[in-house]
Amino acid sequence: MGKADVKQTFDPNSKEFWAKVDELRHKDISTQLGDKDQLNSRASEKSASSQPSQHKEETKHSKQAIFTQLYINFEHEKRCTKKCFLMEEKQKQALGEMDDPGLISPDFVKACIRVVTCSIRLGDTNMARKAVTLLSRLGEIRGVSALCQAMISGVRAHNQSLEQIERLEESGMGELRVKNFTKAMEFLDKALTQATACTRLKLARGDCLAHLGRYVEGAKAATSILQEDSRNVGALFLRGFCLYQKNNIERALTHFQQVVELSKDHERAKTLLNKAKLFIQKKDLALRAVNKSRLEEAESIYTEALAIDPRNKDVKASLMADRAEIYFRLKRIPDCVKDCDASLQLDQGCLAAMLQRAKCHMENKEWEQAVRFFERMNSRDRQNQQSKKAAGEAALKVNNHDEAYRLFSEAMEVDKHHAKYRQLLREAKQQHLLATRVDYYAVLAIEKTVGESEIRKAYFKKSKEYHPDRHASADDVEKEEFVKKFKLAKEAYEVLSDIEKRKVYDIGVVKPPPGGWYRDMDKKILKN
Repeated sequence: MGKADVKQTFDPNSKEFWAKVDELRHKDISTQLGDKDQLNSRASEKSASSQPSQHKEETKHSKQAIFTQLYINFEHEKRCTKKCFLMEEKQKQALGEMDDPGLISPDFVKACIRVVTCSIRLGDTNMARKAVTLLSRLGEIRGVSALCQAMISGVRAHNQSLEQIERLEESGMGELRVKNFTKAMEFLDKALTQATACTRLKLARGDCLAHLGRYVEGAKAATSILQEDSRNVGALFLRGFCLYQKNNIERALTHFQQVVELSKDHERAKTLLNKAKLFIQKKDLALRAVNKSRLEEAESIYTEALAIDPRNKDVKASLMADRAEIYFRLKRIPDCVKDCDASLQLDQGCLAAMLQRAKCHMENKEWEQAVRFFERMNSRDRQNQQSKKAAGEAALKVNNHDEAYRLFSEAMEVDKHHAKYRQLLREAKQQHLLATRVDYYAVLAIEKTVGESEIRKAYFKKSKEYHPDRHASADDVEKEEFVKKFKLAKEAYEVLSDIEKRKVYDIGVVKPPPGGWYRDMDKKILKN
């Protein structure tokens, strides 16, 4: 030490004193008093008496400094799902004990405001109000900067948002109780624009969607909750219910099982679980009967299955389509038609019912109606396959190979479904073409086996017969009729006199359906 350092003295109650003590400790120099110490005994006594309180004060300051950094760096979106983590009891108490104006910086105030907005986002209005109160108290601490005070004063404006969320939720739940689901959705959607991550509001909205029959959207609403909380009983039941209503019985069953495991007194889950088990059991029995060619038994089992839950439209539509297939195989075409029509009335998109109805039209030689059904199915399958393929390719680009494999596999399942009727589509189109096209051989009054010379002679004969100059004295209607016949004879000659055109005409080549012919996925894509 230099002379200046030796002569320097410190007030034992000052921060400088303790900073010097810490410096000496770090240098492993003893701070015990001795004969040669520069501090007198009285100063030493004061130091000894003030040390516990000083240490306690420093410990408190250190804790509060750490706490402020926790607030500033905390990531609410990742950590807070049900309740804001920083408003749990310990953190809330620590915020209430903050009294050091030097630690209340603009960044810390911003962090406190994020606690308020996090609670609003989660729909926790009570906790948001407590956060506002605690933050307002910080502005009353002497020594807080004017900027921080201004920022804190502005947080009270959030009280209006809290009141609005509560009013909208109350109105929405009121409409839900009286089963006015569309109106309830309006209120809940408005509330969710502010409480965007509120599980309670999301679940209520999902219930509205389910009651409105919008089961796909309802399942998505439940999924968004389960991504944050996989054991949420309400969301598990909602998703299971939507899957059940959309005829996804096996997946619905697993959801109901989870609900019953988590909530043993959930009566609705128990009821639907039993119905789902019955549906699966009856389907298995019917398939076994079909495989053993006991078609009458299969028809009886499907009839029993239809009585399990008559209000489930999609399941009922599927069962009626299955029974229609049995009727078709039993040659009970009127019964098959009846079940197909009933199935399609319940679910316009039931592909199994469309297929059986198209087959009935073919059986009755109603080619145009058959083509209409097959083309409708072809368009749906093409769009379904292409959307899954595009989604799979997008997943592959971001190296999500599992998701890509799942989507490509689903696209190939569509290929399998299309394979059931693609030949029937071509046959129906060809038969429709043959039944509706102009018979050029009849136009020229010749047999289908005649040669080129006979075709030419027949054409010359008909062209003279129908030529407009030969019917100049006829009335306008007759003139128009002869003009049509003359043009048709010329058209017939142009086709039949050309070897290639005649060959295509005789075969009856059909045009592709709207959107083109269906193309299967390349199976090699799964190897990527």
